[in-house]
Amino acid sequence: MSLVRAATTRPVTTIASVLAIVLLGSVSLGRTPVSLLPDVQLPVLTIRTLYTGAAAEEVSRFIAEPVEESIAATPGLVELRSVSRNGEATTTARFAWGTDMQTTLLNVRERLDNARSQLPERADRPTLLTSDPGERPIAVLSMSIAGDMRQLARTAEDVHSRRLEQIAGVASVAVVGAPEDEVRVEVDPARMRALGLTPNDVSLAIRAANVSGVGGTIRRGQFRFSVRTLTEFRSPDEIRDVPVGPVGAGITLKDLATVTTTIADPKTLTRFDSKPAVGLVVYQDAGANTVSVTKEITGVVDQLTQEFPAIGLTVVAAQANFVVDALSNLGQEIVIGGILSLGLILLFLRDWKMSLAIGAMIPLSVLLALVLLQGMNVTINVLSLGGLALGVGLLVDNAIVVAEASARKREEGMPLLEATIEATEEVSGPLIAGTLTTLLVFGPIIFVRGLAAALFRDLSLSVVMSVGASLILALTLMPVMIVGRRRGTGDGGRELGSAPGEGGALKARPTPVPRATRALPSPVPRLPSDRPLASHAPRPLVVPPIRPRHALVPAQPRARLHRRHRLRCPDSVRHRPHATRDPAPSRRRHGRGVDASPRRDGDRGDGAAGGAGRAGRPIVRRGGGVLAGGHRHRRGDPRGGRARFVGDGAAAHPGPRWCRGDYVR
Repeated sequence: MSLVRAATTRPVTTIASVLAIVLLGSVSLGRTPVSLLPDVQLPVLTIRTLYTGAAAEEVSRFIAEPVEESIAATPGLVELRSVSRNGEATTTARFAWGTDMQTTLLNVRERLDNARSQLPERADRPTLLTSDPGERPIAVLSMSIAGDMRQLARTAEDVHSRRLEQIAGVASVAVVGAPEDEVRVEVDPARMRALGLTPNDVSLAIRAANVSGVGGTIRRGQFRFSVRTLTEFRSPDEIRDVPVGPVGAGITLKDLATVTTTIADPKTLTRFDSKPAVGLVVYQDAGANTVSVTKEITGVVDQLTQEFPAIGLTVVAAQANFVVDALSNLGQEIVIGGILSLGLILLFLRDWKMSLAIGAMIPLSVLLALVLLQGMNVTINVLSLGGLALGVGLLVDNAIVVAEASARKREEGMPLLEATIEATEEVSGPLIAGTLTTLLVFGPIIFVRGLAAALFRDLSLSVVMSVGASLILALTLMPVMIVGRRRGTGDGGRELGSAPGEGGALKARPTPVPRATRALPSPVPRLPSDRPLASHAPRPLVVPPIRPRHALVPAQPRARLHRRHRLRCPDSVRHRPHATRDPAPSRRRHGRGVDASPRRDGDRGDGAAGGAGRAGRPIVRRGGGVLAGGHRHRRGDPRGGRARFVGDGAAAHPGPRWCRGDYVR
């Protein structure tokens, strides 16, 4: 059993599967991370080393070269470049695409630790940085106070930053613009010259006293302990007591200089509303949902504002606002595109039910694509939504082809279920081939290496998944919707036209019926004009309507015949002699008037035509029934017999006009 037949003959299972897709798609939409750009990690590492007071040549010789030699043998390394400046060396290592950067990061850090002994003692430890476009702050906060800024900085570092770092999805919080304390030593030049000292002697004395190093080991029993010399300054008084000058001279720093504690010159200025402030820069974890993390940050900010009313805490910038605006614009484009597609389909089909069935493929395909994208760790970003917007116009193509093929099979007279199944199976091959051509255009982007592949991977996956989902739904759900919709029309599966005779791109065309060419002999009893026709009929008379206007063969019995309906017939149809001899009925008993003249096309004429008119042609009502003796026939009248037209030749119908006849059993 094919997939199409299995899905069509089991509509309950198919509908249940679609409802499951809707549920899973809704859950995936809420759980998929939302970000501005795809989660792209560039294979680049940056190593920064500070060597204060050294010239650029010394930095290149003693810092850059040892660092390059230590990491040159790292697996996957493609390019190594160093830039040396006064007091600083920056080394950039670029690796091949596809390299596991987490493993590479640990490997490079271990190699730098091993090369630490080759660097000068005054050089700082190398700092390893990763390059990631997504490592931008998701929120920037401003703290301001009317009091001491140093107290505000301590509160920001001890309270606010730690509370923000406890939020799930927050990687780190940096405090910027905080004032830093420094110890300032102001030397008296005259006193220093009197003691025979220089500024260099004072600097060397302070640096030699402010050191901390390893002092060896001490063995005690089976244990060995490390010894460290802790001679770093802990207070300004310790700096004042530092000996300066020759040993034994008894000269201390307080004899020739003034030591004070003050605020250091700011390296970064942070102001909010033209007032000094302290900034908090929040960074998120890789793969975290930007929108949800920003909402949690806003909640924590409200709590901190209530706990510290004297501190003004304001969210200055949030990346989620830009992300929400960008994604909402793309979402609106998708909705507008779907509505325009639905309107265009309705314009051509002129059948709102079938148009809605075809238009339902768009949201269902998007939901199924979201389920598949979440399984492939694709986030909701500008590129992934752009791929969904690009594929909106392609999501209804397969459903339209299935609907057209089903309508064509129904025109051939096949049963509804078999026509739908056979039509879908016939077009399944071309649909698969057409879908594969689209997939082959966007699919290879996934396997391309480089920055372009990393950026456009989400876009190509979105197009591939959405178009593939539309193919699956067109072959499974669309036949079920066609069969269910046509069964509900009540006429055994009417085609896509909403009513017989209405126009439409996919409406059914009636099968031509041969025109009657000769009258069949049949005795017609003459009925008295003052007695109803029903009393003389031994069997019920059935007058079915004929849908084709040129057909003279009655159709199946109908429930009721409206008295105003009439049918066109050829001029060759002649009136039986007994009908012309019947007296005309009275206005009171048989109608509102007698109309013996031929009627034009489009006349409604609701009077009873009981008598003979011009050319002896009695009026024929819609459905082929012929009125005899001016008596009206109502549908359901218990009379036997069959209605038929009586004619004496096969003359061509010259034009539309209303003809007359009578009832013949």
